[in-house]
Parts: sequence; C-alpha cells; structure tokens
Amino acid sequence: MLGLLHNGKVNGDRLLDLVREQLAARYQLRDIVVVSKPSASRVADPAVLDRLARECDAVVTAIGD
Repeated sequence: MLGLLHNGKVNGDRLLDLVREQLAARYQLRDIVVVSKPSASRVADPAVLDRLARECDAVVTAIGD
C-alpha cells in the first residue's frame, strides 16, 4: 500500500497526484492512503504517522509552492 502525505503547502496535493499517477502506471498498487497535515509549519499528528507506518509499504510526502 502506498501512503501520500500532503504537507499543507500550496500545490503539494497536485504534486502528489502526479506522483500517484506515475507510480500507478508502473506498479500495481492495491490501495493508497492519502492524508494531510494542517500546515507545513506543524508536525504531523502522531496518529497519522502511526497509521502510515502501520498500513503502508512506502510513503511519499511533498512540498508545494
């Protein structure tokens, strides 16, 4: 399972969409977990990080702008 963590910056979600499209074209992804931080200046909630660590084989995060 792939995890995508949007850091809250402008266009980070667009970048992650492109990453997801490219990875899905190359690999058979069984599922994708998409989560967001409320702000780039804040640390991700521990429960979110625990979920990503528990459920995902790989996690990609992106910085926008």
